[in-house]
Amino acid sequence: MSSNPPGPTGAPAPTPPGNRSRWSRTRQPGQPKPPPKRFSGQQQGEQVIFIKHKHWWYLLKPGWPALVLLLVLIGLIALNLNTPRVYAPIWVLLEIIVGLGFLVFLLRWAYSNVADWWFKVYILTNKRIIVAHGLLEPERKEAPLDKIQQVYQEARSIWAYLFNYGNITTITAAGPIVFEGIANPRFIVDQLQEAQRDYQASRKVPPAVAIKDETMRGVIEKLAQPTVIPPPPSPDPPPKPGTFHGPTRTFGGPLRLSSKIRYFPEERTIQYIQRHRYILVRNASPGAVLVIIMLVLAFVVHLVLWPIFLGGIVIGLAWMGYIYINYIDDVFILTTHRIIDIDRAAIIFFEGRSIVEYGKIQDVIVEVPSVIARTFDFGLVRVETAGAQQKVYMNDVPHPFAVQDAIFQRINAGKEREAVNAANKQKEEMKRWFAELANAMHDLRAPDLIGRSFEEAAHLLSQQNLVLRVMGEQRAPGLPPGYVAQQNPPPGAILSHDGQVYVILSRL
Repeated sequence: MSSNPPGPTGAPAPTPPGNRSRWSRTRQPGQPKPPPKRFSGQQQGEQVIFIKHKHWWYLLKPGWPALVLLLVLIGLIALNLNTPRVYAPIWVLLEIIVGLGFLVFLLRWAYSNVADWWFKVYILTNKRIIVAHGLLEPERKEAPLDKIQQVYQEARSIWAYLFNYGNITTITAAGPIVFEGIANPRFIVDQLQEAQRDYQASRKVPPAVAIKDETMRGVIEKLAQPTVIPPPPSPDPPPKPGTFHGPTRTFGGPLRLSSKIRYFPEERTIQYIQRHRYILVRNASPGAVLVIIMLVLAFVVHLVLWPIFLGGIVIGLAWMGYIYINYIDDVFILTTHRIIDIDRAAIIFFEGRSIVEYGKIQDVIVEVPSVIARTFDFGLVRVETAGAQQKVYMNDVPHPFAVQDAIFQRINAGKEREAVNAANKQKEEMKRWFAELANAMHDLRAPDLIGRSFEEAAHLLSQQNLVLRVMGEQRAPGLPPGYVAQQNPPPGAILSHDGQVYVILSRL
């Protein structure tokens, strides 16, 4: 594989295979189809889903010193033009100093930051993920889609939330691969996991074979009917066709923000898990104590100090509100296919998502850290995968052993689903085999030639590569001369290896 970094040029990537049409923009009739993106080292049959750089904020943020010096330089030029000429030498000297500083920072920004932004590329294809960077000393790190154990997405600042960028960490057995500072990380995670599903289901399936014989068709289709596993109970209402399919649980308290998690077509929510209410009471108690103290002091001490007491009450209520929003925004979701850990802090200051499929789970460990935790029945449920980092820590959840049992139940249900899918796939394969066999047997059966003219019978047999032999003629009431009165083998009988059908024609 070439070590050259992938080129950043190209048109928008084509709609990748699989069920992605709900994410792609509709191309207008008559609009030319954009050419597919390519990169150095692309394999035969490999399709690019996206080639992306870091968010534009990472390009502009390091350039602020040059921008400030440019504004200062413009201001100095304006002052030079609008002040007496006696001060001109001073302004010119300052312009030279600021101009040189501006050039130094501009060249440094262009050489270091722009080059790093341009030559660091994140690639997702229908087979692998790639992180390539460097111009003079290029490096590339990649992993097949089926080796990804876990996906973790986070936005660690208010700027990341407002400008919609963040980090995506993919955990493999060999270590993490990080998409740092990528735009629209939630959408990228959805694309990545959809590509994983398409990759796992990318085995080419031969087209279905039409069965000619109606009786055999009914028997084979009945035997090949797939086994259907009924969906488990879900706290969410059934999804409506053509609408966004994801958890109905909202965030941000009265803001009712969507989680923006896109489920797989057959995925359903099994259980929403929040931290124990003891954690809410414990963390909110300092604010509540402050409010109570301020109220007591407001009645005991002279009322002239009421602004101080009011400020304390506001601070206490703000603290309680922050703790409550933070509490209700930390949610663990058990679905039919995976565990999703959503961790937010005051809606916008931090957002992290850790997602792991049940099939990638190695172990589930429960820890009850204290007597208080044992008394109120909450603890830590640690979900471990083959990767060494970014495990799912379900901290302070109620009934931790029941949660552990529920996870193992979903793991076993996933194995059962995989076994049923494998059996259904085998049924489809057997259906194709028996369809080919039934069609071959159908072609070996003698067609019904009774009552057909000689020309029609000969044409029908020639289409099946059979030979017509006339054995003689006889009177046949109701048939005009030259029509088939008898045939051997009879209609529906298996033909001999020579493929000949003997007939007797009618005569006057």
